[in-house]
Amino acid sequence: MMKYLILFILVLFFLGCKTHTNQNIKNCPEDGVCTFKITEAHRLKVKSDDLGQKYYQLIPSANHHILQYTYLVKGSENTMDGNQTETLLIEIPSDFKGKISKSDESLQDFKMIFDKQCFCRDQKVGVFEVKNGTLTLEKTATFQWEAEFFIPEISHVLKKFNIK
Repeated sequence: MMKYLILFILVLFFLGCKTHTNQNIKNCPEDGVCTFKITEAHRLKVKSDDLGQKYYQLIPSANHHILQYTYLVKGSENTMDGNQTETLLIEIPSDFKGKISKSDESLQDFKMIFDKQCFCRDQKVGVFEVKNGTLTLEKTATFQWEAEFFIPEISHVLKKFNIK
């Protein structure tokens, strides 16, 4: 009986996580694949581990959504850890409407973070707050999103994109 209850709870949890995707992406670097998704009813929580490395979690929240833009470069087929991902995440209020523009330090009004993951020799990876750049968000029937940013602590390919 207990295992059926746990299974039921897990099914409810996954059904409660709505995710929308949009493939109308411009300025994706040619050597990779870009995706955009909206995770509804969640917020970002940035934490640090025992070594001081930052990581994030998506926490259920009825008042927030997460916009996520990911750039993926697939590694060689004969390698286990050859992929590289660069992901920009922004937490917005669930009732966001209209148009807004932010720049530099005010980007943190939306908890804008960047996550680079790869097995890259002599390169820094991890989660970083975005404090240099511009962001324009407009919500009509769908999101229109333009961003241009720079993370001085690391090298990154993803610096500018457009979603309409």
